[in-house]
Amino acid sequence: MNHLANKKLNFLVVEDEPEIGELIALYIGVHFECEFTHAVSAGMAIEFISKNINQFDFIISDFNMPNGTGWDLFSFLNKNNIQIPFLLITSDQWTDHPEFHQFTNIAYVQKPFIDEDVIVKVNELFAKMNLSRSNLSHNYIPISISTLLRIQNIKHPLFIKISDEKFIKIVNENSIFDTMSLKKFKLKMVKELYVEKDFFDSFIKDFKSKVTTEMLFSESKISNVESFNLSISVQEVLLGALRTFGWSNEIQEMADKNLKLVKSISQNNNELHSLLLWTNDFNHDFTLAHSILISYLTTAISQTYKFKNVHAAKLLALAAFFHDVTLDSHQIKNESRFIKANSLKLNINKSDIDKVMSHPVLSSEVISNWKLCPIDLVQIILSHHELPDGTGFPRNLESSSIDELSACFIVVEDMINNYLEFKDKKNEILNYLDDSAIKFKNEPFKSFFDIVSEQIKKSINKIPQIILKTN
Repeated sequence: MNHLANKKLNFLVVEDEPEIGELIALYIGVHFECEFTHAVSAGMAIEFISKNINQFDFIISDFNMPNGTGWDLFSFLNKNNIQIPFLLITSDQWTDHPEFHQFTNIAYVQKPFIDEDVIVKVNELFAKMNLSRSNLSHNYIPISISTLLRIQNIKHPLFIKISDEKFIKIVNENSIFDTMSLKKFKLKMVKELYVEKDFFDSFIKDFKSKVTTEMLFSESKISNVESFNLSISVQEVLLGALRTFGWSNEIQEMADKNLKLVKSISQNNNELHSLLLWTNDFNHDFTLAHSILISYLTTAISQTYKFKNVHAAKLLALAAFFHDVTLDSHQIKNESRFIKANSLKLNINKSDIDKVMSHPVLSSEVISNWKLCPIDLVQIILSHHELPDGTGFPRNLESSSIDELSACFIVVEDMINNYLEFKDKKNEILNYLDDSAIKFKNEPFKSFFDIVSEQIKKSINKIPQIILKTN
């Protein structure tokens, strides 16, 4: 057996998206005593290897990159008789690359991936090539200073390694790691700091969510995805909403792309596929209209409001289709009535009322079973029945405790539910806007409400009275 057990392993990570490369390093750093070299192309990786042909113990590489593919890198290794473990991580199918299949020192993981996928394959390759490896021997996890800059909000202490036995705290908890911090450590030739193993999951949660969300949306292809099959009644509802909300052609096109993205993601993830089968059943017309209209309106808002999350419209579109997954069509259609019945302590339809009151928690738990579920999506679904004054459910949160994505969804769903009740009746719509301005007077709710309210008032005056069916 070739022994690496007493040696600090050197992984070469070849990935043209630096955040994904850093995420891979974080996963591996939890399990092995190792250091990382990062390359953004096969050409750069070949240059690193050429300088010291025995430098690396393991290579992890993307396939599709600028300046050379994963196959170009692997071919270079073979040509120079460098037989080291090689893990290919790509959005392509394994069957797309038969050129690799004859070799034994290679394994494959498909994007999007999770940490277990990567670690299992790394261990399999070490075993297949009869190599032992150096497992992590201390309770500190290395995090590169470039990753710390992306995280910025440092909730737990950071340490610098003096020796295998000695780590000294150098950054306090609840600190900000900014560009000045980066420069300071670079001047000291420090490439990484350490976090205690017990805090690692909490520490890296936001970064992991950000990167997996990036992977999810960048790898989802919508070119061959068909639009939802809409009944005549749903088409009529959508047409009426287009007039009332004044959505431009550009917004319609963007919203349609987000709808196709929802279908693409659900079709390509086994955990989600069954959750959207109802969209093919015309008995769920109300639910489909409800979901589509939420997606359209959140897309429209995203063109005016600058969300902190660049994927806001896509996440909100996913939430539009998955927030009620534990309810049936009858419960969704009569949701407001059941919530009111609960507040009045009525015992009729008790089963339906219980389902409606518990569904934010149950639906968020169901969607959490999806291994690549963005944390922000879970939060939107869990919070979508909260209210700014704290009278919502399930947690009775007030506006200061509700994040902006959830706040947007809350405003939009309320508007869509009322639109579906009033349809094109001008007086009812305007009365609703006046009454709801009080309910949504606190930020960030107010910003979202004002954007839509102003657009409705602008659009509604342009619609012929015969269409509006004015009282």
